[in-house]
Amino acid sequence: MKKLAALVLTALAAKVLYELYRSSTAPPPQPAGAPFEPAPRPEPERTAVPAEPAAATADEDDLTAITGVGPAYASRLNAAGITGFASLAAADVVALAERLGMSADAVADWQRQAQNHIG
Repeated sequence: MKKLAALVLTALAAKVLYELYRSSTAPPPQPAGAPFEPAPRPEPERTAVPAEPAAATADEDDLTAITGVGPAYASRLNAAGITGFASLAAADVVALAERLGMSADAVADWQRQAQNHIG
């Protein structure tokens, strides 16, 4: 009998907690007869996209020539100050991996490839 009472109390407590959670996360009720109007969505920020990428300077290399580096990672590398094969080969593997949010093994592989491109 005690087990049944404990089970009933547990179920009742779970229901009460669920109702409290649901009432705190549910949107406020609309008045009767009011038309439904969804919440307005914020306008996404619009950024200008350059018509053509800037021409590479003498100190810059096409980092997308490295296997695993696409345009997105090349942009992130450029933002980290890595603009060419020489700067990638000389970078601190662990610090660069942390900054890019990736494994040090992948960055070390990129460094080996960059060294091969240098000569």
